[in-house]
Amino acid sequence: MAPTPVPETQDSDVEALEAVCERMVGFDPMANLEWLDGYMAALAAGPRRVPVEEWLPVFADGLFARVFADEADAAPARRLIAKRYAELCWQLDAEAILDAPDELRIDPLMYKFDADTPEDATPAEGDAPAEGAAPAQDEAVAVPAEPVPSQEAAPAEDEALTPADWPGDGVYWALGFGDAIADFADDWEEPDEDAEDAQLFHDLLESIALLAETEGEARQETMHRLYDGVDLDRDELIHEALFATQELRMYWLNHAAKPAQRRIEPKVGRNDPCPCGSGKKYKKCHGAEA
Repeated sequence: MAPTPVPETQDSDVEALEAVCERMVGFDPMANLEWLDGYMAALAAGPRRVPVEEWLPVFADGLFARVFADEADAAPARRLIAKRYAELCWQLDAEAILDAPDELRIDPLMYKFDADTPEDATPAEGDAPAEGAAPAQDEAVAVPAEPVPSQEAAPAEDEALTPADWPGDGVYWALGFGDAIADFADDWEEPDEDAEDAQLFHDLLESIALLAETEGEARQETMHRLYDGVDLDRDELIHEALFATQELRMYWLNHAAKPAQRRIEPKVGRNDPCPCGSGKKYKKCHGAEA
């Protein structure tokens, strides 16, 4: 049974969500749109679907509350974030992934450096989602108010990123993913080393963490171990990381905590021997007290 579709994030939603993130970047340079999307993707792929009202006050050390102190200002921003989070949860629906494990459903919001306009890095969606994607919504959520000036503001236009200092497509997404795991570490319990799928669990996490690395011997060694000595380009690494995210969702589905079994004691008849061992009938012993 296919999951019930949710409203798809429109271009206007992405622009509005980016405006939200631009305000947060003024207080924390890491908190851009790609980072936030990676953070939410980890929560959507994790052992439990953490409600927005639980994780939003936690992420980036309470950044959202500091930036959006006024509730009238915070409400539309919160709705935008919740809408995107719901879409990611839909894209990472375990049943849909199980029905088509070779299809890539997750469609990330990652910055793509535009070589034609090297002064800017623009947000772009990742690989197209599988067929049956969520239907479009006619109305987008309203754009929040203009950013509030900050002493820690993002770089000015003349200080914009260039190809030389751009960290790489998917870097912020992977960092956000890792930060979500750190914030909810109690949920992400590592398997025992001798568990049958312990290596799978660590390989999936490393496939995602590899996006945050752009150079170095350790990066090369990890890539060669994960991909049989093959050097993957950036787009291929992103592709593998997204599939790893879907597989993590399936891993947690298979390792979901089982509800405790309620033990039901057999009922003692009134004329049966009392379980206490007195030799009396139950009705003449502990049954009389009942």
